[in-house]
Order: sequence, then C-alpha cells, then structure tokens
Amino acid sequence: MRVALIGLDGSGKSANIELLRSDPAFSGCRFIWVRWKPLLLRPVYKLLDRHSRKAMGQCGAVGKKEGTDYTFRKGLKEKVFRSSAIRMIWMTFALIDYLIQFYAKSLGSLVTGRPIVFDRFYIDLFIDQGISFSYSPEKICSMIRRYRSMFPRLDRIIYIRVDPEICYERKGDIPDMEYLYKRFHLYEKLSNDQGWVTINGEEPLDKVYRSIKDTITKL
Repeated sequence: MRVALIGLDGSGKSANIELLRSDPAFSGCRFIWVRWKPLLLRPVYKLLDRHSRKAMGQCGAVGKKEGTDYTFRKGLKEKVFRSSAIRMIWMTFALIDYLIQFYAKSLGSLVTGRPIVFDRFYIDLFIDQGISFSYSPEKICSMIRRYRSMFPRLDRIIYIRVDPEICYERKGDIPDMEYLYKRFHLYEKLSNDQGWVTINGEEPLDKVYRSIKDTITKL
C-alpha cells in the first residue's frame, strides 16, 4: 500500500500525518516526508540568497514588511531562469538531487513491501520548479507525466483541498498569496486530470482525518 498526501502549505497534511502515526490501524506503516531540499544546488541557493540580500540592502528594503525577501528572490529567479539552457541544467541537477533523497528515504520500505504514506511526492518538485521557470500549467503537468516512471506507483493520491485564503490564515510563514494560488490551480488541474481522491480540508480536523482513514483502509 502506497499513498501520498498532497495539498497546499496550511492544508493540514502534517496534522493528519500525525494522526495516522498515532492510530493503531497504521502501526505497520512508514511515513516519509519527501519534499525536495536542495543539496547539490545548495551552494547556488546560498549565492542567490546573498545576492538578493545585498540588493535588498541597497534599496533599503531590509526589515520591511513580511514577504519583501520573497519578492526579491522571485525577481532574481525570473532573471536567472530566462535562459532555457540554465533551466535545463538546473532541472537536471534538481531531479538527480531529488532522486537521491527520495530513494535514500524510501528504498528499504519499497523493497520490503512495507506500507508507505508519503507526505508530498515528486509532483511538488516539478510544480515548484515549473513556477520558478514561469511555465504554463500544461507544461508543468507534461513534465510530471514524463518523469512518472522514475518513481514508484501509488495506490492513491489524496488531495486535501483548502482555499488559498484559508491556508494563508492558518500559516504565518507563507510569504506570498500568488505562490499559493499558482500551486492551487495546478493541484486542481492534476486532481481532475489524474483522478486523485479529493477531500475537503476545510472541514473540522477529525472529519478530514476520518475521510483520509476511510480512503486508505479501503485499499
């Protein structure tokens, strides 16, 4: 049994994962968080961070309202990723980086056939990078389909659907609403195209959890 929980930041993925962990019905499951964290590209990220902070200091933006740093980073990424060659090189390294991290965490459970609940999945890597590249939703979805064979087959993808405005209110560290809306529209498209199980994450937590549990136990 392999299931992935997908949803915006603030949709309740972590809270429901914790409930699954503590539920005796899932005592044999492995719970794996698989969002990409830059390792091979960490030096580049540090360089971009240093450059954005320097630019913020020069224009007097340091210490201003929340989200300013994100805006500078976004503008810098847009400049860097104008080149298709840079985008291709970046995506190649990001994918290699992610594959190493993903299978380092999950290979043992995949080989032994242990049930797995993934917190996110490779889908988020391509959504994050596609947004940075200013790709269309169609192109991002095409990339996700193209690399599907590199990752294990899932029995279900459970999409916890929550309006971006509510997610923004729930999480105090989300820097920008545009970031949420772009991801939301992509999740909506993928959910419709690929037949994900959609659960209303705006319901009370216990009701959301029961829906998730029912979906998994029916597999």
